[in-house]
Amino acid sequence: MRMKYWKYEPRRWAAADRQSFLSAAPERTTSFFVVGNDYSHAETIETGWFAYGRLVRQAPEAAPLRFVIWSWPCDRIRGRRLNDAKVKLWRTPAASFYLAWLADQLPQETPISMSGSSYGARIIMGGLELLGGGDLGRYRLAPRADRRPRHVDAVLMGAALDNDDLLPRQPFGRSMSQINQLLVFTNHRDQALRFYRFLFGRRSRRIAMGVTGPVYRRDLGGERDKIVTREVSNHVGLSHGAKSYFETAATIKLMRPYLLNPPPESAAIEANR
Repeated sequence: MRMKYWKYEPRRWAAADRQSFLSAAPERTTSFFVVGNDYSHAETIETGWFAYGRLVRQAPEAAPLRFVIWSWPCDRIRGRRLNDAKVKLWRTPAASFYLAWLADQLPQETPISMSGSSYGARIIMGGLELLGGGDLGRYRLAPRADRRPRHVDAVLMGAALDNDDLLPRQPFGRSMSQINQLLVFTNHRDQALRFYRFLFGRRSRRIAMGVTGPVYRRDLGGERDKIVTREVSNHVGLSHGAKSYFETAATIKLMRPYLLNPPPESAAIEANR
């Protein structure tokens, strides 16, 4: 695994390693934050730092949180914007694999939450698909006899995946087995998601989940009760990026129960019986 780790210390980021990441305070909530497209590494860190600051500032009473800013190769590529978006779409399975692999290494008792915008939402659900025993093309996790559901609480913003992708036999059809609660923000005014279907060809009729939320939920059986959707166009307007969701107190208030205090494994199992 060619992954790099940094830890924020007073006034600076210091190099760390995988062992220190995995061994730190297993009882503390680990919250992964994944950006979408067109972010340099520096912009990813700045956006994640902004999100973290806004999240904890409005929840001073919350339990200690380890906020993980997930950086993946999504820098802007020169040329046509559609070509750039297609290249990044092809990169998301690999990013999902790395995310799933790292989450799988955390102690089972570690509460996990995840938040992602645009392709970041796709990466999260792809990672959960892999944790659920699925595959993303050539990407899959090695079998493990002791692997159990992680009961992740997740928040999706401007989700750049198909609105039926969570259904059985669809690309992320196993992801819900790893979910405790899923909050999906929808925005029918999202300017970027208007062009989502063109990623798959001129005649494509695909609709992004960030516009409508998950559809045909009756086909999810009991898993449908894990999903909550909230229309937030009146809060974020035409915006697509993650920052707009963390600039508004109303949307942060909706996120807090999912990201700050997800239940440990035993509590999640009890809640879903």
